[in-house]
Amino acid sequence: MLIEEAFHVYSRFSEISEKTRANAESMYKVHIAPYWHEKDLLSITSRDVESWMLFMAKEKKLAYATINVILTKFLTILRKCIQYEFLDIKCPAVKYLPCDPKRYRFLSYEEAELLLAGLASRSPLWHDIALLSLNTGMRLTEIRSMRGENFDEMNKKVILFTTKTHKQRLIPLNETALDVLQKNYKGRSLYIFESPKNSKTGMLSHRHVTFDSVVNEIGLNKDIRDRRWHVCFHTLRHTFASWLVQKGVDLKVVSSLLGHSTIHMTERYAHIAGSQEQEAVSLLPRLKN
Repeated sequence: MLIEEAFHVYSRFSEISEKTRANAESMYKVHIAPYWHEKDLLSITSRDVESWMLFMAKEKKLAYATINVILTKFLTILRKCIQYEFLDIKCPAVKYLPCDPKRYRFLSYEEAELLLAGLASRSPLWHDIALLSLNTGMRLTEIRSMRGENFDEMNKKVILFTTKTHKQRLIPLNETALDVLQKNYKGRSLYIFESPKNSKTGMLSHRHVTFDSVVNEIGLNKDIRDRRWHVCFHTLRHTFASWLVQKGVDLKVVSSLLGHSTIHMTERYAHIAGSQEQEAVSLLPRLKN
């Protein structure tokens, strides 16, 4: 059995949303099919999968966290084929790569302005997407899939009916975010941010080449080796949260705005509030010994 047949089985028998299906197809075409297209899955071994992971790390230079996501999708495809008896094998036992998924980098106001200026000169669309994320903390996947029905203009909110935590989420809009959405809003049945290249669905690609190019051009990742401090689109979400904490907003409020399932996920920003705590205790009167 070839990987093309296996992916067809996965697509046919998996009860998944259109968004998940589109993301899976993109991942399959970019990362899975090129490597596995001529290999017989009936003879697949754990060592074969480990060699592929090594290839993605060394040759494609993908982050360990990204490789783990791709591996999960690949194993899901195999398990679906095994479940419906298209493959008579045992799913390869493979260890996930060790990684710290947390990112700690956030932008200063000056860096954000520099990034937005660079994006504006290259792509007004990506400028608006980045500006919206900086003012709402929205993930790129949430922005990409946002349609007119998600935009409650009257109440200045975005309503996300399906989220990463599987809960509906209300996102308040400040004047900047509201202006961005009003500018790009085209109708309730269409994506708010449409791809000029994707005439089939209109959805933006999950790849953000323009954003990454501008980041590299202005040197935000110069001499950065640790991916936790590497600037990517998700950095904008961390920047939104970090700026709020710097302004004294309670972590519980920040957690709610980010849509975190627990406050523990927001505690990475606690170190930013540390300077505020130092300033607070310095206000106490100095007592004589």
